[in-house]
Amino acid sequence: MGDQREQLIVKLVNTGHLSVPERWRSVPLCFQKDSARRPTADQIVEMCSKLCYSNAERRIGSIDSFRGRGRGNWGFIDIDGGGTAFFHQDNFYGDSITAGSKVNFADFPGVPRARAFPVLPMK
Repeated sequence: MGDQREQLIVKLVNTGHLSVPERWRSVPLCFQKDSARRPTADQIVEMCSKLCYSNAERRIGSIDSFRGRGRGNWGFIDIDGGGTAFFHQDNFYGDSITAGSKVNFADFPGVPRARAFPVLPMK
């Protein structure tokens, strides 16, 4: 079993974390024709139990600004309906952060502005 499946499962069990690309690589493993190459039901339950899920209310907004490297990896979101939320690049789950792009996020109390997490780009 010394393949990608084993590597992902061992990492998840040992660290409790898989990166976003690793999570996506784990999905096709479940569709292998050869059952010996698929994760077992117990392994899938273990993997899913480590995923973080928020049931906080989601909001929509637009990226107002993003500082990028050198001046901080953070920016602000103009919330549809009013207000502004702070976000950090580590909480953005997309390819690139572009001013004006629409995002979906949950916001949480913060000072001086609400904190957006997770931030997902909209199509």
